[in-house]
Amino acid sequence: MINAFDSSALESVAIDDGQVLVTFNGGRTYTYTVADVERFVTAFNAAESKGRFLIKQIKQETLKSVVTV
Repeated sequence: MINAFDSSALESVAIDDGQVLVTFNGGRTYTYTVADVERFVTAFNAAESKGRFLIKQIKQETLKSVVTV
């Protein structure tokens, strides 16, 4: 479970059916897959900067974008 957080970049982060749903400030929402949801949630909750952590996970491809057709 994602703990409540304050972020200048992120509006919300949620886990749904093994996927990570991210809504950035401004309203854009993206869906990502992650190999180990529990590990991601633990690391996200522990991160000092939620936005920096999330962007790093995307760049390292720990989070992989789900492409909708």
